[in-house]
Amino acid sequence: MNMKYCDYQHLDTKDRILKATLHIISHYGYENVTIRKVAKYANVNIALVNYHFGSKDNLLNEAMKQITLKLETAFNHLECSDSAAEERLKKFFDEYTSIIIAHPSIIKNFVFQTVKKSSIFIHYEEYFKHSGLRLLVDSLSEINPKIDKPRAKKLLFQAMAAISAPVLIAGKMHSIIDVDFLDPFQRADYLELVFDSLMGYIKGV
Repeated sequence: MNMKYCDYQHLDTKDRILKATLHIISHYGYENVTIRKVAKYANVNIALVNYHFGSKDNLLNEAMKQITLKLETAFNHLECSDSAAEERLKKFFDEYTSIIIAHPSIIKNFVFQTVKKSSIFIHYEEYFKHSGLRLLVDSLSEINPKIDKPRAKKLLFQAMAAISAPVLIAGKMHSIIDVDFLDPFQRADYLELVFDSLMGYIKGV
């Protein structure tokens, strides 16, 4: 691995270490993170990494929390009472997609570690089950009070899977259906199709 010093010298030591960790995960994979590599990339000594985080597991937990917190903030759009439910949902899907597009390798590791029931992602999993999903279902119910909530959960799961799949399969989407998900215009068209399909069903029930 060709390691370079990170470009976060303006940050304090702890934040620089976290940024370096996320960079290594994004570019080289979750399994390639070591304290030594993080220290080298963050331009700090190993003792400082251990001082701030104590262990590699603690470091990974803290680094991944940075991403899960970003994902959670996307749900804030659903609590904005100043706009209609459909508009709030659209803003949520747009921001959620922007976050996973910005961190594709981390999202892949997120899925892999969730399947393995890793403790690193339990916080976000619990948040989604008990808060995020409720906000999404409530928004759909606001659009159509007659919607069956268990069915609404399945529809939302399908929509979020449709958004996540292009990130997980990377460039394969282009070769399979001739859509470049990294192109902002093609991505917007794809997301509009996913969103319109969801809204079409909800309004038609």
